[in-house]
Parts: sequence; structure tokens; C-alpha cells
Amino acid sequence: MKFLLLILTLTTMLYFNSCIFTTESDSDKEKFDTTSEIKFENEFFYKMIKRIDNSIVLFGSGNEHLIMKKIDSSGNLIWQKEYEENIGYHYLTNFEITNDGGFLVSGYFSHNNSGGTPFIAVFDNEGLMKWIKKDDDLILDNTDSFKAVEDSNGDIVTVTQSGMARWDSEGNLIWLHWFYQGYFYEYNSVVYYILNLYDFTVNDGICYILYDSPYSDFVAAYYDIDGNLEHGYFFNNEIPNNLQIINTAGFGYASYPQFRILGNTENIDGEIDFFMMEALTYTNNAFPKSETYSSKETFDCYIGDIFKDGEELIITSSYDSKVVCLDYNTFELKWKYNDDSKASGDFSSTVRIEDENYLVLIPNDTWNENSEEVRGTTLRFFKRN
Repeated sequence: MKFLLLILTLTTMLYFNSCIFTTESDSDKEKFDTTSEIKFENEFFYKMIKRIDNSIVLFGSGNEHLIMKKIDSSGNLIWQKEYEENIGYHYLTNFEITNDGGFLVSGYFSHNNSGGTPFIAVFDNEGLMKWIKKDDDLILDNTDSFKAVEDSNGDIVTVTQSGMARWDSEGNLIWLHWFYQGYFYEYNSVVYYILNLYDFTVNDGICYILYDSPYSDFVAAYYDIDGNLEHGYFFNNEIPNNLQIINTAGFGYASYPQFRILGNTENIDGEIDFFMMEALTYTNNAFPKSETYSSKETFDCYIGDIFKDGEELIITSSYDSKVVCLDYNTFELKWKYNDDSKASGDFSSTVRIEDENYLVLIPNDTWNENSEEVRGTTLRFFKRN
């Protein structure tokens, strides 16, 4: 009898242990369900924006034309616009909602896959193009890194490796500023050498720029509304890459911290860590500095697109098709979504539709249709249980 009770006890313990102590992969499979997928054949969308009404706007290309598409939260088409810009392929560096509810796009497109032509395009809230500038119109002599961002007053600021410019809301050039010799600038008799643009943000005229650098981990610079260099400095903490800025409170002299910088570090063994710092804007008596630096070992993928949703950061990794959710205040990992289906295309961006329902964008996907392989974009709706 005692022997039977012992067997029963052991069996019960093993059963409950198997239910509670699951592996991470088993746990992930239980947490998420794919609810639906929508596919756009021969259309390639790399960026999407969630609007306040829960609609989604996609921007990309198809049949060598630029395309903007608006869908509702279930994926039903609301409207689609095609533009006469003939392109071979394209790469977007920014897609954002403007102050008046329209859209700003910056990036590159190319004919016959030869070189990259930078462009800025501005649209109204119905997707009608207001103006576009490209190539020589942008007065750029270097296109290795280029991005456009709208200021709070409606102006548009463009930054490259070699300089920066400010445009009004109608696309008229206000000023153009070249860095010294194109690849470095000088502040307080210190020369800061720069490589490609990481990221920049602008608010109330003040522009904060992050650059890769051959002589330090990264270089940062403040410029005022007239393009004058206010401060320059560099960091030597770790070796970060693909840094991005999250602007939390705008710029000014009173409130701290002002924004956070996110990125990755990778050691010689290829191990990836999560890089985070809070940067303070300058005051009349204080120099910009790092307030917080931390590394999260649980974050094992490259940062791609970042979607801030309330107190959460939803980060899409395009290298290994993962989506992770971090608590914005503590930066602790809340959940991670892996692509069990092994879609042929990499993830591009992710947004929360409502509650625990999400949408991930998969450009350059392939699938079989009528016994033929086709290419295009997949929209995958998934739910966290």
C-alpha cells in the first residue's frame, strides 16, 4: 500500500512539474496564436503607422511605383494611393505622422538597382502627395546616411553624414549647413570625426544627432534652430550599434531626463546585449551626459523598429524575426514572440491593435499560390493569450 502511495505521489509531482516548468519555446508557443494573415502580391511595404483611430497606414512600392495603403484594424482596405515615381527598389529611413495629420516619408529609391536616390515626400491625411524632393533637389553630396524628421513648428530637418538642412512645410529651403570637410566637426577646439548617421530627433528648433565614429563609440551633437552647433561630445562606454532615440519629453532647460538612447552591444564572441542610456539635455551650467547605462542579458536580438505603446516598448528585430516587449520604465522583458512558421521574409515592424492583439509586417515574403511561388508582403495578426 505504501509502495502504491509512493508511486502515485511521484506521478502527481511529475505531472505538475511538466505543466508548470515548461521550456521557453514551449511557453512561447502557448502564449501566442496567429489569428489571421493578409498577403499583398508584388507589393512590398517596409513601414507602417498606427493612427489614433486604430487604423494602419502602410508605405512601400509595387510595380515600380510608390504606394500608400490604409487599412482598418481587421485588415480591410480603406483607401490606396499610387504615385508616379518610377523606382526599382526602395529603402525607408523614416515614416511618421506630421503635425497636421498627414505623413512624412524619407528614404532612397533606385532605378535598375544602380545606386541610391534620396527623397523626401509629404502627404496629406488622405494620402495625396503635397510635394516630393529628390536627388539634386536635396543638395546632398553624400547619401550613405540620410533621414528627414518634422520639427514641432512644421519645418522639416534633413541630416546626412556630411551636413544638415532645414525646409519649411512647403518644401522651400531655409538654410543649409555643411560639416567641416564633410566628415567631422569641431567644438571647443576638439575635433569629432563621424561616420554614418545613427539617428536624430528635433523639437522646438533644437536638433540632437547621433553618429557612428571611428575614434569613439559614438558622437553626439546639439544644433540650434539656425543650424549653429551648440554642444558636441562623445561616449566611450561600450561598442554599441544601430542606436535609436526615443524622445520622451521634448527639449528644454527644465525637465530631465529628456530622451533615451537604445541600441545593442556585441562582443567578440557574437553575444548580443541590450544597450540603454538616458541622456540629459544641456543647461547653461551643465554638459550633456549619460545618466543611466544598463545591459539586459535577456535581450538577445538586434533592435530594429521601435513602437512605444503607453508604458511598453514593442521592438521588432528584423535580423532574426522576433518581437519583444519591454517595460518602458524598468526595461525588463515582458514577453517575446518568435516566428515559429519560419516565414521567408524578415519582420519589419509591429504595432498593438488593441488589448493583446498585435500586427507584424513581413515584407519580401514568399508563398505558393496556384502552384506558383509569388513574392510580396504578409500582414500577420497574432494574439497573446
